[in-house]
Amino acid sequence: MRNEERREIDDPVAQGLLQNIGDGILLTDREEEIQFMNPAAEKILGVTGKAESARFSAVCPLVNVETGEAYPSPIPRVIRTGRAAGLARNIGIFRGGEKVYLSATCSPVGDMDGGVSGCSIILRDISKLRQLEMRAEKDRADAEDARQRAVEASRVKDRFLVNMGHELRTPLNGINGMLTLLFQTELTECQREYLQEVQTSAGELLHRINAILKFSKPENGGMELDRHGIFINPKLRGDPILETWNAQIPVQEDDVQDLMAYCEKKLSGSDRTEREERK
Repeated sequence: MRNEERREIDDPVAQGLLQNIGDGILLTDREEEIQFMNPAAEKILGVTGKAESARFSAVCPLVNVETGEAYPSPIPRVIRTGRAAGLARNIGIFRGGEKVYLSATCSPVGDMDGGVSGCSIILRDISKLRQLEMRAEKDRADAEDARQRAVEASRVKDRFLVNMGHELRTPLNGINGMLTLLFQTELTECQREYLQEVQTSAGELLHRINAILKFSKPENGGMELDRHGIFINPKLRGDPILETWNAQIPVQEDDVQDLMAYCEKKLSGSDRTEREERK
């Protein structure tokens, strides 16, 4: 009696759940014929009438909505293997010419003999989610493209600075050379004063051009280390702090060479190139 009452209670409860759940639910037999389809599945698939006894592949013709290529129904594989299966990326249907991206889980339904009598399919329309993902992917691609353009523009600018710097230094060096020769000739005091102003102005201009070149060299891999020894005031050589530091941290010639090689690699731009290739 209790079992009969239990079945009477369970049936309407199950029907209520299946009829009102947001996800589409279908049940098929081994031949893919639909035995049950809830209203959510009818809405997702665009079914207007009863679809019971129709084949799943006819009601839900799966395709790659990006390429239009047909996609096989997962039901035969689930029946054959007895394992659940889903859909690949960008798989869905065309509903009235509109792309509908689907997420689906197709699970085997067992029978009393331990076999597979059919499949249960849970469908979900993920079109809005997929559109957000594609928009985010496009934004990332656009950002990467903008970054690449900015990097290339920076390189072009740096190459332009280097080339123009060399083009400007050549005539300036010629001017300074001719001024030096002109100073060796007989000049009035006024002429010498005027030439001195010209030489000073040319020297200042050359100094500023050299400063621009030095600023652009690291970006172009043209920076070179200028090796010089460090002068330590004799009064500091007996300092106990320096003596203790030298005793605790002895510096070998190999360490110096490794440090110089590391710095040259950083300044030459090869390290930056390796990082960009890894990206």
